[in-house]
Amino acid sequence: MTEKDKKSFTYDLVRKSNFEIELKRYCKIVQYRKNAVPVTKSIELVEDQILKFEPITEEEIIKKRYKKESGIIMIFFGQLFYTKAPKYIKISKMDELLRGHLCRNCMKLSAKSDEEGGCQKVRDWPIKFNPRSIIDDEENPPLQSKITKRDIIESMRIEKYPFLKFAMESINTTLPEILITDCNNFCKYPALF
Repeated sequence: MTEKDKKSFTYDLVRKSNFEIELKRYCKIVQYRKNAVPVTKSIELVEDQILKFEPITEEEIIKKRYKKESGIIMIFFGQLFYTKAPKYIKISKMDELLRGHLCRNCMKLSAKSDEEGGCQKVRDWPIKFNPRSIIDDEENPPLQSKITKRDIIESMRIEKYPFLKFAMESINTTLPEILITDCNNFCKYPALF
């Protein structure tokens, strides 16, 4: 009978206050035996930290995006905040944010103009960039796909949208995300029954 141990990592994110997130990362060791059900041997806490948001300007955020610094941007009633975060972080792991994400229930989730009932965030989606792409100071040379500072400035960024009251965006992470829980433009779908 052969045995093999396999490690995997997981983490929890919990909002401790308006300006702090607790990050706990765990290592899970599972033992695999031939022709047997895998058995969890142990779960160890390997990282425990508090991510603290600090005020930041839009220009500083553009620099962080350009320098590929991973972190989380938060809009809190019109003010911008930032915290460094590990590259593996997914803000959708915070249940309260994911449950409260408004875009999935919004009638304005369309690329139409604002006058026709659309949303600027959706119109900016096609120019959202892949954070793993190469960033260049110059304009895109022919036959190369590089990202310029102009591309970053024109792309979908939560700091561009004055209609957001509370939102978070992970930047330069493995899977960048935007979650919006308070928006002045939100228009809920009417109940069907």
